[in-house]
Amino acid sequence: MKFLSNYFKMSVKLKIILCFCFLSLFVEISKVNCNSNNNTVKIHSLSSKTNSRDTIHRIIGGYRTDELSLAKFLVSIRTKSIFLDLFPSYFGTDHICGGSILNSQMILTAAHCLVEGEEAVTPSSLKVVAKTPKRLNKVPQTEILAVKKVLIHPLYDAKDFHNDIGLLKLKDEITLDGIWAEKTRLPNMGPIIHSKCTVIGWGCMFEGGPLSNDILYVDVIIYEPSFCETYFPALGEKKICAADKDSPEMNVCPGDSGGPLFCNDVLTGIVSYKHDGEEELPAVYTDVFSHLDWIDRNSGCELYFVCVWTWLIDLILVVLLI
Repeated sequence: MKFLSNYFKMSVKLKIILCFCFLSLFVEISKVNCNSNNNTVKIHSLSSKTNSRDTIHRIIGGYRTDELSLAKFLVSIRTKSIFLDLFPSYFGTDHICGGSILNSQMILTAAHCLVEGEEAVTPSSLKVVAKTPKRLNKVPQTEILAVKKVLIHPLYDAKDFHNDIGLLKLKDEITLDGIWAEKTRLPNMGPIIHSKCTVIGWGCMFEGGPLSNDILYVDVIIYEPSFCETYFPALGEKKICAADKDSPEMNVCPGDSGGPLFCNDVLTGIVSYKHDGEEELPAVYTDVFSHLDWIDRNSGCELYFVCVWTWLIDLILVVLLI
């Protein structure tokens, strides 16, 4: 009570200073709550449902590994079908894209995975499957989660795949155990030219072939933008192109769209697109670092309880300034 009495005797200038200090403290607390495990460190369109004649949304020639070091960051985005869900033998046949775990309720993927025609798909038409290294095999750890919200970058261009990035907010939380599922680490710098990186996904095993059951890995090299612009005139900014010149058959394939490109175990790119029938060409990825601001604004801290707190803080500030 004494504090309130003294407060109302303060000048407007002092009140404003006090309010800004209070707001700054709240912002810092919010950052800690939303990023408590500090998932930031230094350091293809390829969807199985596409029917584009010009680009193929497609990992060819990849290798398998029993390690879950990268697989724990990957989820399978699938169509939700009441009919298929009734038959366990069809588990995994509805896979369309890959995605990366940002936090227990947010999945990062490609925007083209989340649209039908010119419209965003409805949350009820999708589901996310986590903790399933083998696409067709449901294990005791496997979690199937409903989608609550679909978020597509407002400047996404379906023609040239500019800003090909989107988010899925889940209704429930993925249980992050650090073994089968874990938050993906985000970059604090742009991609480094000529660095060796790794793409993972359940894409087709060879050109025109079936999707892989196991997660496939392929190592690629990031090329200079000038090299890529020779093949992709509309490459533009905020994109990465990568492949292996010595082994051009090693590349992404249908079913890999939306999946992660890791450089030093950091999520550097999102599989976007590649020209159909041109195996020697690099694939194009959305540059994650270039979209960090959008990701930050639309991921973890967007949860309901934070929105409520923000509203309460605004109310308190108004009262204090009276």
